Amino acid sequence: MFQILRNAFLMLTLTTPSAIYAQDCADYKADYAEGEYGQSLFLFEGSTRWDTDAIVQYNTIVGDHDFFNSKGVELTNVLAVLQQDRANVNRFGKPDSVNMAFDGEAPNMFFDEQDGFFTTPARRALFADMTLVVECFYYPDHVQDFTRRFMNRETFFLMVTVFENPKGGLGVFIGEAG
Repeated sequence: MFQILRNAFLMLTLTTPSAIYAQDCADYKADYAEGEYGQSLFLFEGSTRWDTDAIVQYNTIVGDHDFFNSKGVELTNVLAVLQQDRANVNRFGKPDSVNMAFDGEAPNMFFDEQDGFFTTPARRALFADMTLVVECFYYPDHVQDFTRRFMNRETFFLMVTVFENPKGGLGVFIGEAG
């Protein structure tokens, strides 16, 4: 009996954000039995949980040219890079693509998805004031770790979900895809 309780507690601890998270994190509401992920999120801050729905959701590949604005100036934060990514896709018609095939497999191409939301400069400018939220399975410094990896160009294929933050304004949830 003790073993069952210990395993249940361990599983709960590993899958539930705890108060040690100083910053927000999120996870997709999912029908895990079916393996389907929707456009609804669980948003966590410490032990508080909110349910929220996506305003827009898309997959994107963050390529090297997304790290430079239209004037060639290098961008220094995740939200500015995401804003430029959407400009490259929606304004300039230059989506990224990458072959994710493994050793001798047939090409498996992934492309930036277009979205119907970030089609204007005003909408893309909203990134500047968004709250960045990443997946809860990262360790306590998850936002800092993700930011470091992202800016070092280690993360390249993402699912981006923009939502109305229950605490006000917009949030952007970034999860690694693929």
